[in-house]
Amino acid sequence: MRHRTKYRRRPDETLANAVIVALVEATGTSATEITPLYETVDPDALEELFGSRFSGSERPRGHVSFRHHDHCVKVEGDQVIVTPLAD
Repeated sequence: MRHRTKYRRRPDETLANAVIVALVEATGTSATEITPLYETVDPDALEELFGSRFSGSERPRGHVSFRHHDHCVKVEGDQVIVTPLAD
């Protein structure tokens, strides 16, 4: 059975950390058991995509999806959606 997990990032939380927390919730494992995020995506680049502009203004909304730790991870602004990949 496929189960989708949604996680909303806290204002003081990095996006990379939010992805890991969402994966931990989705898989029921500890963060140390999850493949390091940098093996799939550049955490700094991910943060830049969704962070404020240099001027401090908000970026337009968008999304990015990638596979990580046998799951599809979709980031939409401050929300992370994790769905297991089909067997």
